[in-house]
Amino acid sequence: MSNELFDELPKEARQPIEFEVLSLSSSPTMLGSILLLVAAFAFHRTWEELFFIGRLCNFPTLGFSNYQIFLLAKGLALLACVAAARIIDAGWNHRAPANIAGVLLLLSSGLMLTTLMDGGDSAIAVLAAGILGGVASGLFTVLWFEQCRSLSAAVVVLSFLVACMVAPLIIVMGEHFGVIWVAAVGPLLAVAAVACLTQGLSDLSRNTAGSGDEKPLVYEVKNDTFWKTSLLLGIFTFAFAMGKPVLGNDMFAAGSHTALGALLVSAFVCVGIATNNRRFDIVTLFRIVLPATAVFSLLLLTGAPFMMPLADNCLSASFKIAEVLAVSTLANLCFRRRSSPARLIGIAFGLKTLFCFFGGAVWDVVAFVSGVSASHEWMTVGFGAVIAVAVLVAMIMLPSRASFAITKATLRPDEDIRRSESTEMLEYRCHDLAKRVGLTPREEEILLLFAEGLSVREVQERLYISKETVKTHRRNIYCKCGVADRGELLALLDVSSAGGGQADILC
Repeated sequence: MSNELFDELPKEARQPIEFEVLSLSSSPTMLGSILLLVAAFAFHRTWEELFFIGRLCNFPTLGFSNYQIFLLAKGLALLACVAAARIIDAGWNHRAPANIAGVLLLLSSGLMLTTLMDGGDSAIAVLAAGILGGVASGLFTVLWFEQCRSLSAAVVVLSFLVACMVAPLIIVMGEHFGVIWVAAVGPLLAVAAVACLTQGLSDLSRNTAGSGDEKPLVYEVKNDTFWKTSLLLGIFTFAFAMGKPVLGNDMFAAGSHTALGALLVSAFVCVGIATNNRRFDIVTLFRIVLPATAVFSLLLLTGAPFMMPLADNCLSASFKIAEVLAVSTLANLCFRRRSSPARLIGIAFGLKTLFCFFGGAVWDVVAFVSGVSASHEWMTVGFGAVIAVAVLVAMIMLPSRASFAITKATLRPDEDIRRSESTEMLEYRCHDLAKRVGLTPREEEILLLFAEGLSVREVQERLYISKETVKTHRRNIYCKCGVADRGELLALLDVSSAGGGQADILC
């Protein structure tokens, strides 16, 4: 297309069509909202690891880890949010739910610090701290992910990973101060997390008003990719919980998110999203890391000193990749299909948290019954077997690369994603045709994908909708455009097609 012809197009037709409600650069206020949400999750993650996950303080226990109490309460709270999804979704941009979480976080912090002063004599305080902290953490997590209804998967995943990488930096600042630092900073982190969350969600609600966010949410969860990635996350969380006593190689004396493998994967994904690299492929990385995880875990029996950190880093990397896949899937479903964030987060992270609880509980039971320590050879053998099974299940269940649209690059066909003048002209023609014949926004989106050569199956994976839904939209497009097949539709758009109408049989 000549420059002269391109210059004659309307101004809005020259702009590339984005699959996001708002881009990071579209509004300084929007960017501020996202930064507030990143800070909120980083503060909350730090709070979790200071009081329950990490080992900076030796908090008294009831004969089993406070972390286990916390996990069970958090998992049940997340599943309760699934049942209360309609209430939470309706009040996500109000301060009341976040304030409730904040009060519970402060109460839990106070009770945990109280147990340090009385030496753990109060069993009720220890139990109550874990329960209140778990419930608060579950509610906070669900509220934080309500941003999925307004922001694309790329922004949500990037915010999530940046927050997870910032948390270890906050922890390391007070690593040498121990109890004093936890007592001084812990409650402040709870207050700061809630303050950033409420302000971030409030600003986000104002910025997305009128952008389609008022459309009704979908509460049915029938997407296969979502269930597969959620189960994958649960499986690797279970394996990580069982492997923690054997490996015990966390950095900064904190939890799984501070392990070197998890941090490296987080940095890799952030770079891939930030640079919008079309070669960025998280699924292929998973297929590389998975066998390495199994091999190094089985080779722990050799007793080689370097084998333990290798196994630990590969396992933490696999865990983090599974988490990224789950978050990107549910973020896409919320953004594209208007699925309920509270329901999807409650299911995915509820399963993850309970799998983590059961992984630690199984380990404790086996160690108690057998009377052997974590360093015993049989425990290492059992851990290696669990990892091997987890890797095998993951390789079988792992969906295709096309199912994960994290960067903008993955929203275009894999063969050639680079935008050109001809692509912009195609978008203009589709928009003009849609306006003339009265296509809905969803039908216009599918029209463009068909014009770009995608099959029914590829459109289904790209938009996270069922094959029958794609076919229904295709039938409506043909009817409104007065055509009988793909060939006639492309001819109407003045697009050449080698396959003509045969393209319709692809699925």
